[in-house]
Amino acid sequence: MLPAALLKIQMLFSQPAVSETSTRTGSAREGVRHFPKDWPSLFALTVIGAVLRCLYLTRKSFWFDEGVSVEIARLDWYNFARILWRREGNMSLYYVLLRGWLHFGHSEFFIRSLSILPSLATIPVVYWLAGRLFDRRVGLIAATLLTFNAYHIRYAQEARSYSFFIFLGTLSSAFFIDLLQQPTRRNRIGHILASSLAVYAHLYAVLLIVAQWLSLRFLKYEGIKIPLNTKQNWRWIAILIFPALLFVGTTGAGPISWIK
Repeated sequence: MLPAALLKIQMLFSQPAVSETSTRTGSAREGVRHFPKDWPSLFALTVIGAVLRCLYLTRKSFWFDEGVSVEIARLDWYNFARILWRREGNMSLYYVLLRGWLHFGHSEFFIRSLSILPSLATIPVVYWLAGRLFDRRVGLIAATLLTFNAYHIRYAQEARSYSFFIFLGTLSSAFFIDLLQQPTRRNRIGHILASSLAVYAHLYAVLLIVAQWLSLRFLKYEGIKIPLNTKQNWRWIAILIFPALLFVGTTGAGPISWIK
């Protein structure tokens, strides 16, 4: 028997197949129908989330890992690229973004605020994902729970890549679910980019990609036809994350090599 999550994915295939053009039109109509009802709630949740994540943002000074993030981002380009390849390839996306972020400010509040942005962006993405799997009501409940989640708030207040990892992983999952029922070009590109960037935000995102791929294997065993275009996604993702996999193979995953 399929797990409950896979059953939800399986239900997506119970609807009649539609063309790419019609799915775009259907998605647009669905957005027009739902967005006017839900955007005030999502906007309010995002504002509340911003207040909670900015509250006491500088109560504690940088801890060791945050200090490492800032020092890496401040290196000259040669040493920056060198340390990423030899030691700190994990979270490389965050270091690149932080490097640009430091051009506009250097206070602890400003540096940590970079992590708040993807944390807030995750709120509507969770609404989208839960609404796609269930309905709008569940989507709003999920977004509300995430807004007030203590761990999500905590990691949004650190000068580390965790909030980017959560955002991109959630975005990848949302595009993945949409891709199964609506194999449009937008969903394919969105899934490829979100999944690949998630790996560079944190290497653990590889586990998410593997889980998505395995879920399709289960669906295939159940006799459900998988859209052909999804097979191309895995090839593109593999190509784009190859440098990260090469880093793991040549360095033993650097700072996460302690995992046995």
